[in-house]
Amino acid sequence: MLCGAGFPAARAAAPTALALSTPQRLVAIVLPALAQGSANFASLHGGVSSTDDSDIYYKLAPGFKKICPGCTIADEFASASAGERYTVSGNWPVPPTWTLAQKDAYILKYLAPLVSGYKLSHGKNDDGEHWFDWLSATHMFVYVETYHSKTTNGFSIRVGHYIPTSVHFEKWVKLSTDQRDGLSKAVASFVQLGVQNGADNFTALRGKATDKDNNYFDPSVSFGDILNSCDIDGIFATSDETHPRWFFECETRDLGAPKSEMLELIRSAVAGALPYGFTVTTDPQYLGTDDYRWDRSSDSVAVWIWTFANDDGTTDYHIQIAHFLS
Repeated sequence: MLCGAGFPAARAAAPTALALSTPQRLVAIVLPALAQGSANFASLHGGVSSTDDSDIYYKLAPGFKKICPGCTIADEFASASAGERYTVSGNWPVPPTWTLAQKDAYILKYLAPLVSGYKLSHGKNDDGEHWFDWLSATHMFVYVETYHSKTTNGFSIRVGHYIPTSVHFEKWVKLSTDQRDGLSKAVASFVQLGVQNGADNFTALRGKATDKDNNYFDPSVSFGDILNSCDIDGIFATSDETHPRWFFECETRDLGAPKSEMLELIRSAVAGALPYGFTVTTDPQYLGTDDYRWDRSSDSVAVWIWTFANDDGTTDYHIQIAHFLS
């Protein structure tokens, strides 16, 4: 989910909830974060705590930890839809009986005055909770989103600063030369193995049956970290299915690089791995919504590529090999 001004919501790993406290304490936390935003909160943290594929987390400086022990300071890497930003975040619980209207009023009363001059966007998320997104001309932002469950009630806060030029990127957003080479080799390996075993319904490549009733199998081979979610499936003739077939498919990670570049890289890898006998299919009746397709009439084996655009600016690339039974 994207925030109102195009800013991403909080990471899945939520910060520790702060103890129920006063509005004055809330202001005492947010004010120094706003003041230190342009310096990426350097005075509020005490060095790196941990890193992963999308964040660098920092230890809290003793003084800031004293007033906000449940806060998290992070360098959040650039995604496909947003640049790299430094953030201070935390959860602010309120009494369990508070309504959504009461939480909205509290947020607007105590936080809105701190961001006078910022542009405000606001809306409702899929759970019916409310979000507020304040953005300044200097790329500072304050993002607040309410939450509620059987055991918790409150709102999350993120004070952040977008740096002028992103330095760190999430793992699959900006592919390196090595990652592109790895993707090309993985696709070629998948196509070579799949085509070799296609006419035999991929029997030699079938691993553990994950759904015997519906003929789903995990493959007995893998193609690296960038090409995953692979399976082998048999689809047989029914009143709704007139093209019974076995197929072997894999998909890429959610890739943020330009679609035109990635699709050409994958197309080239598929075309280079296909043996003699395959021809490019361009007839719309057979191509449908696929981006590319190749067919070998001698044994009714086909290979195709299709794409799926995610709502976060990334794209998935699916490669399928099918053996048609009739």
